[in-house]
Amino acid sequence: MARAPLYLLDSDLIVGVLRGKLEARAAPASLKPAQIAISVTTYIEVGVGEFVRDARFHNTMQSLFAELDIRPLSVLAAQLAARQGGRLRRENQQMGLGDLQIAATAVSEGRTLLTRNLEHFALFKGLKLEKW
Repeated sequence: MARAPLYLLDSDLIVGVLRGKLEARAAPASLKPAQIAISVTTYIEVGVGEFVRDARFHNTMQSLFAELDIRPLSVLAAQLAARQGGRLRRENQQMGLGDLQIAATAVSEGRTLLTRNLEHFALFKGLKLEKW
């Protein structure tokens, strides 16, 4: 029996859910909870952004995060992020540290990243992507 695919939800999807965007809510709705997770980096990015936007979103954000598997940044993911980040710099391309960490977490755990930033994340070699 084939194993169900695993997904990592990008920060843009989580922000969309928190802001009530229907297309963002629909993206993970067809997946089982055991199939989805977020990276600890997404937790930080969304938390900082939502607190800057409006601290009243804190309870909504915490309720959503309580339902999700929050994946740590492993040593393997850190090594992948460093290697890919160095390669991108040598090629005169850029990817922010947070996005490197998110992409590396997905690759190191064999997950597909659900994002709207397909072109940007396509710079990270070996990363499986799907648009939400």
